[in-house]
Amino acid sequence: MGYELRIIRPEQATPITLSEWLGVVETDAEMQREGVANAETAAGTVRYENPGLVKWKNTWFDFRRGKIFVKNPNAEDILKMKQLAAKLNAKVTGDEGEEY
Repeated sequence: MGYELRIIRPEQATPITLSEWLGVVETDAEMQREGVANAETAAGTVRYENPGLVKWKNTWFDFRRGKIFVKNPNAEDILKMKQLAAKLNAKVTGDEGEEY
């Protein structure tokens, strides 16, 4: 398992759209649109496809259902998430709803 943070807008606000997310990504030279991730397991290769899947350094940003998820972020990842959230008029929250 692990801890997951997300970039979200408040419930009463309009959710983040895929086009908004990709628009922010396109303006950030450090971020790479990937759309596909492969992982090797004992059972073979697992493939995950998502048009909102983006990589920054060694961290995956996964757009799903109007939110951007990052699993087990470090301090640098959280700072990047906060920068992206500001561009999206959103905030960074944890599994328990705490804000970063």
